[in-house]
Amino acid sequence: MEIDIPVMGKYLPHLCLIIILVFLSAPLAILSASTEDYFVLGDPGYLPNSVWYALEITKERIIIVFTLSNLAKSDKLLMFSSERISEAAKMAQDKDKNNTQKALERYTNTIEESANRISDCDESNEKTKQQIEKIKKTLELQINELSRIRDESNEDLKGDFDKAINKAEEIKNETCERVP
Repeated sequence: MEIDIPVMGKYLPHLCLIIILVFLSAPLAILSASTEDYFVLGDPGYLPNSVWYALEITKERIIIVFTLSNLAKSDKLLMFSSERISEAAKMAQDKDKNNTQKALERYTNTIEESANRISDCDESNEKTKQQIEKIKKTLELQINELSRIRDESNEDLKGDFDKAINKAEEIKNETCERVP
């Protein structure tokens, strides 16, 4: 089994340029990632079946790394969870079961991480209390949207949507004791 180095060499500069641009654009992406509209179901951008999807996920992880407070990280993760719903909706519409499942799995992981980022569950801390309420409100909106998408989906995807909805319900209904 031979690896054709000249072909890899041909694409290596392009790959390096893309990686550099991602790292250089991360601070700008952090600044532009508004947390005002935390549930907006819009264009999903790159989809799980795209070659560029891994780059989008990497960009999001870089944004989380460079975000300083856990409350702000939780907020940004809520935004990303809405994008995962958009991806799942598009993949379900395209009847792509495998990638719909991937998007829903990423959704549940993202909402869990968002809830886990709240390290201080002191209800007297106003910012923490507001973030907990924001998570609950966002999850309620997301649950309604996931239910709508599930109802429009193929029968073989309904179970996957039900798992995501149940996880969102579980996180929404948990009390402060869950948060470390």
